[in-house]
Amino acid sequence: MREREPYRDGDEDGRAHGDAPGPEPLLLRLATLGVALEAVALLAFGGWLGVETLVATPDNEDIARGSTAYFLVLGALVALVALALARRQAWSLGAGTFLQLLALPMAWYMAREGLWVGAVPLAAVAVVSLAGLVGERSRAAVER
Repeated sequence: MREREPYRDGDEDGRAHGDAPGPEPLLLRLATLGVALEAVALLAFGGWLGVETLVATPDNEDIARGSTAYFLVLGALVALVALALARRQAWSLGAGTFLQLLALPMAWYMAREGLWVGAVPLAAVAVVSLAGLVGERSRAAVER
């Protein structure tokens, strides 16, 4: 059997820089999907708040408009993180991990207030996404 030649100017696995990346790990795909679901939920809630602000007469219009803008901007930023994860950009791992660490206490407080319908899915998505983002295979796939 012939021995493989040493690689030059490539990665540890012998691929040259710029070669197509390998398959995406399942947990990274699940984490990307989880972050994308969180973005959709934030954008949907922001849209609902916006419609409610326009249709109904809120007690305080400034707070209603501010809350709508907050959720829409936050949803757009979370969507950017999901897109960056899908494109395997290295900065997205830290941002995604930070978002999941924020989601866990939010789910806890929702559960304490009896909002189990939202708390359980949020906690499940956050735990699965967090596991996917901190996994060794996910980090290796993004850092290629």
